[in-house]
Amino acid sequence: MSKPTHTIAYVIDGLSFGGAEKQVAILARSLPQRYRPIVIALSDRIDPFGTDLQARGVNVVTLARRSHNDPRRLLGLTRLLKASGVKIVHGWLDAANAYSYAAGRMLGKPVILSLRNELLRVTGGKAAVLAWMLRHADGVLVNSKAGREFLEASLRVAPEKISHIPNWVDPEKASVVRELPGDGSVPTIGFVGRFEQQKRLNLLIAAFKLVLDRLPGARLILMGSGRERAALVDQVADLGIKDNVEFEAPNPDVQQSMKTFHIFALASAFEGLPNAAIEALAMGIPTVSTRVGDVAGLIVEGQTGLFFENDDPADMADTLTTALTDRSLLESALRTGPPMVEENFGMDRALGQLLPVYDRLTGLRK
Repeated sequence: MSKPTHTIAYVIDGLSFGGAEKQVAILARSLPQRYRPIVIALSDRIDPFGTDLQARGVNVVTLARRSHNDPRRLLGLTRLLKASGVKIVHGWLDAANAYSYAAGRMLGKPVILSLRNELLRVTGGKAAVLAWMLRHADGVLVNSKAGREFLEASLRVAPEKISHIPNWVDPEKASVVRELPGDGSVPTIGFVGRFEQQKRLNLLIAAFKLVLDRLPGARLILMGSGRERAALVDQVADLGIKDNVEFEAPNPDVQQSMKTFHIFALASAFEGLPNAAIEALAMGIPTVSTRVGDVAGLIVEGQTGLFFENDDPADMADTLTTALTDRSLLESALRTGPPMVEENFGMDRALGQLLPVYDRLTGLRK
């Protein structure tokens, strides 16, 4: 006898490039048959992850707002959830969390919300409302220990409601491992992510300018998009390092682009558990990072990466230069990184933690 199928709605701001967006896409296509996903984007930005899901037969719906404050979108979401026979509403990111909570409660459905950083990215009244919703949701999914501590200590979310499940890697890309760079290859620092103030790419660029004093042929590849792009391009031009810095558009096949990286660099002010750092380590690329979120769980100093000790560009340049020129670090990350990621961030492990939460809320049991 086949097991009953329940519909889970994943509600997210959009399905364009981004860590949470990629996580939702991988999860939606990895669910066992007893759960059927519907992915609802609160904008019409669904390429590449939404279009990929559609090609795989996953139901993807867009609910773009017509104005800055559009109450009809909440009504539209509520009607869609009811018509789809949804059993669980699972929100991702701040706006989607709020819409998910409101629509789910109107329908009397279990609601799971998500925290993807070690703090709230909204302030003032919005932060107060979101904190209240997180406390009153049926469950909260968080991807870092730092985020869990924030939920418990700062937002007073009941510990039994919190599910700490680290990010999962794409099982279809898990076997992609780069080759060890040759002795004559160009030393290359890479970054993949949003061009936002949180990532502090201005600090990374300033440090890279000093790296060039020691390694004149080095390259910095910045892959992504965001509001800070124009300012970063201007900074590179002002420093006179345009020939050594490449800005690349986001690429759904990010592993192919990362193969040229010697090291992955992250100068963020805050994080939860960044996808790109996990993906880099899965390919055997060492990570150099500030001590934020759960990145400390990825970096075994001297084996899988190094930490910046402070935010001074000169000291950061020292660390980057060491990582680029330490052959033993490159070899160690290639040897130990992929199995570490497979053990700790596999999709099977994530489903083993998440599905019991869904089963409990729907009344299903294995």
